[in-house]
Amino acid sequence: MKRMRHWLAAFWLISIVPPGISQTTEVHSFANLNRVLPDGNAAGLSEVRSINSTVAAISAVKLKLRIDGEFNGDLYGYLRHIRSGETNYCVLLNRPGRSAAKTVGYADAGLNVTFQQTAADVHLYRSFTNLPPAMPLNGVWQPDGRAVDPGVVLETSPRTGSLDSFNSIGASGEWTLFLADMESGGTNMLVSWELEITGPTVPSITWPIPADIVYGTPLGPTQLNASSPASGTFVYNPPTGTMLNAGNGRTLSVTFFPPISTRTPLAPPM
Repeated sequence: MKRMRHWLAAFWLISIVPPGISQTTEVHSFANLNRVLPDGNAAGLSEVRSINSTVAAISAVKLKLRIDGEFNGDLYGYLRHIRSGETNYCVLLNRPGRSAAKTVGYADAGLNVTFQQTAADVHLYRSFTNLPPAMPLNGVWQPDGRAVDPGVVLETSPRTGSLDSFNSIGASGEWTLFLADMESGGTNMLVSWELEITGPTVPSITWPIPADIVYGTPLGPTQLNASSPASGTFVYNPPTGTMLNAGNGRTLSVTFFPPISTRTPLAPPM
């Protein structure tokens, strides 16, 4: 009697929910760092973190940043994300307050802020707040976004490096916070930072490899038994009841459809 072995070369299509529906938010915090930025040194320092995330397609990123310092106008910094060879970045700070009229920037002492895409421009924060002397900047601000040389940046420089650059890509991968103190004379120290990432998740799929079956046995729940903690529908190819041709290594596949109207195919997470 002939037998055939079914190696389940399983793949699946994961659906992405529309914005605002079944989104999840992850928080990745890095506290008590207390790393001094090299004074007057463009080489700066890098905080590199490898993040394993369930967010399949980023819809929003927020970043909390605390720097204890003496002169905010010296600061330059960006957030970078690398995934599967693709690099995206956002310029967080580029010499706050530096302008044609004030080339040294703002002489304020540090910051404890949240960056998000919908807020006032941090480069011009003194246009929006009356900050007392020797007090750090607080509140919610839009990143600087001016992706130009810190030595020539002005308030009129184009703003091209935003948090939106991270949208629609998976959140797993390498995240880097880079900071530099561009002028000598005032010291600054990175105390902490935190990433808040929002987006739909990839449902986890479990599909065990079944035992060999005898030729002529129709496919049934013993073979077509994928499962997920998420609600949805599994569609198999070949479907239930199919009798496969004799041979080894027959391929089965499954498509998972969450109960939503808008679906976008996405490869399984790395």
